[in-house]
Amino acid sequence: MGKKWWMRFASGIGIGAAFIVPGIDGGSVAVITGVYDGLVEAIGSFRKRFRDSFAFILPIFLGFLIGFGAMFFPLKYALQYCPFPTIALFSGFTLGSLPSLFTSAKKKGFSWINLLSLALPFAGLIGLCFVPSLGAVDLSTGMPLYRYFLIVLVGIIGAGALVVPGVSGSMVLLILGYYQPIVGLLSGIAGSPLHNLLLLALFAIGVLIGLVSLSKLMAFFLRRFPRGTAWAIFSFVAGSVVAVLLSFDYAHSSLDGGMIVAGVLSFIVGAIFSFALKRYFDEKAAVEEKA
Repeated sequence: MGKKWWMRFASGIGIGAAFIVPGIDGGSVAVITGVYDGLVEAIGSFRKRFRDSFAFILPIFLGFLIGFGAMFFPLKYALQYCPFPTIALFSGFTLGSLPSLFTSAKKKGFSWINLLSLALPFAGLIGLCFVPSLGAVDLSTGMPLYRYFLIVLVGIIGAGALVVPGVSGSMVLLILGYYQPIVGLLSGIAGSPLHNLLLLALFAIGVLIGLVSLSKLMAFFLRRFPRGTAWAIFSFVAGSVVAVLLSFDYAHSSLDGGMIVAGVLSFIVGAIFSFALKRYFDEKAAVEEKA
């Protein structure tokens, strides 16, 4: 295990932490740490070049598990005891990444047809907030049969955090109402091991399907429609800020003045932190390109 192995392992830790934190996307972490292109290629050619792909992915996967596990319980308790400030912090993280995404998209130019790239993702995400069934997700042992198939689809959506830079799959899961139930599956394994492990396995299958299919789809769109794809990503991320705040269950969250103030402060802190982090890595990338 040489230096490159440990560097990919460290990248995996960052990706795993980003995967579970809504508003921080694993795809951007992969780009920042320099493993994105190799990861997408390894996933896309996994069957053809199994040995090389497996060797590349293994340290990232192991690091991913550690990063995911390290953030799991802090987020679980934060969402349980102070949900609104936590959601506001996630939204701030997302908002802070928008200037970087806007600059990236602007470099590729803009034409009137790109208005569709802006309008459709934004409108689609906002529309999800008004679908009545998204409010309460039942993943208990008595849940309807169709939800077993639906959780595979949810896993595919969650894979977007690893494939599409700028898009947080966990933020989308939060909007859909599946984020906290899936976190609950992990923490409730002892109480219902077979059921919870089955659902987590189905979710993992969805993530694997999403990684393979979305990586190929993303490569196609970036190759054929780079400008439209860049603006669509910007719109999708902007829409997620609004959507996650709209989809929050204000009626049952027992909000008081202190929680509202804490939420506003969390939003501001999250936005400043994310903006500063994005700017630092963008400047670092620009220096490396010139060198």
